[in-house]
Amino acid sequence: MKKKHVMALFLGRSRAFPNGKPVKALDNRIGSSIREQFFEMLTGKSISDIDAYWARLRYSGRASPPKEIDNVDEILTEVSRNVSALAYVSGQSPEALSQQGIVVVYTLEAN
Repeated sequence: MKKKHVMALFLGRSRAFPNGKPVKALDNRIGSSIREQFFEMLTGKSISDIDAYWARLRYSGRASPPKEIDNVDEILTEVSRNVSALAYVSGQSPEALSQQGIVVVYTLEAN
């Protein structure tokens, strides 16, 4: 996948993978450093801007943010069980994720 599509999925602008299959985006808990780093690297915006964006969408009824999950282990369990789940994690090798049945669709690199 391309960065643009990953951004669209995590910002509620798209609800499907490029192949048309549905996506269930999962988010790390609000206040976590991984969430802040992910959205800043992905969008170039501060986490307060992202939270304000979701507040506007939620208030207008146009979209709801991705489901929050408390920790990486729970995220990995959910993604390994659900082929339509999409999440972001840090500090996991693609090989280790593959052994859990998880496919890496995009790697976000720091600039």
